[in-house]
Amino acid sequence: KEQQLVNANKELMNIYEQKIKDRIAKVWGAPKEAIAKEEVLEEEVGNIAAEPEANYDLKI
Repeated sequence: KEQQLVNANKELMNIYEQKIKDRIAKVWGAPKEAIAKEEVLEEEVGNIAAEPEANYDLKI
């Protein structure tokens, strides 16, 4: 059971490492193939955050 959790975490690490690489490539002007791959990863992973997304639009 613990090994399954470790393997799942390794998979998440690989996914997010690729997302970081793709985002860097997008910012620095990479080919469209890399950007398209990033969008596919975003769809696969979805929003798995432990907390709800914060809204920092302060209106004073």
